[in-house]
Amino acid sequence: MKKRVLTKIGIIAAVVLIAVGVPLAMGYSKVTGLELVVQYPNESAEDIIINKQNITYTLAKQYGDFTKYQRRQIPEDDIKTFLEKMDFIDHAVVSVSLSGVLRVTVMQKMIIVNVYTSKGEHFYIDNKRNIIYPKTDTITAQCLIANGDFVNTKKSVIDSTKDKDLEGVYYLANIISQDDVLKQSISAIFKNKDNYILVLYNEDCSVIIGKKEQWNENLNKLHHLISSPNADLSLYTSINLTYHNQAVCTKPIKEQ
Repeated sequence: MKKRVLTKIGIIAAVVLIAVGVPLAMGYSKVTGLELVVQYPNESAEDIIINKQNITYTLAKQYGDFTKYQRRQIPEDDIKTFLEKMDFIDHAVVSVSLSGVLRVTVMQKMIIVNVYTSKGEHFYIDNKRNIIYPKTDTITAQCLIANGDFVNTKKSVIDSTKDKDLEGVYYLANIISQDDVLKQSISAIFKNKDNYILVLYNEDCSVIIGKKEQWNENLNKLHHLISSPNADLSLYTSINLTYHNQAVCTKPIKEQ
């Protein structure tokens, strides 16, 4: 009986040693490589700002060769924080697999407008009202342009109750970014005081959209106008959407 009890104790001790020893040993094992995944808010090629090559280079510059690290040495939280401070990364997930692979997944921010101020400064706004001041112009976002009498507030997020001008351009850009017809047709937003005017791609044509409370209705009218098979917007210099249930289009004055 005593021998049987000792045998059980020995088995339990061995199991405990294995349970403790294996994780410890794994912690001292080497990282075998980096597995990087970049996710995008849209699948359109024009919405891609960052790529694996950019991020791999930046990580190597900051941390060196990960395969020289032991698993326990990987600073997962630090890497996550470092990545999320990059201009165009929304969030990151960092972990090390049991096989020693460092897995990093990043989600790119959805940039909806590039704003140029009256002083020539520029910054981006994403779909969450975040303001991104690019640290370098080597990476640029292909997106809607806004210019006019905007002011750089130096804030990191738009205050919808205080930043009237930026909230206005955010509101417009967010609607346009979610409508494929408008997104492919509108190249810029111009602001002068309380007036916002849209500029169409490849057309010498400006669109007057009226007051903010009319924007949803008027952008819907513009969507249908652009989508109409009989619409040739190249014939017009301006489109006024402020009239109820109609769009007033102006043709250029012919030279005498």
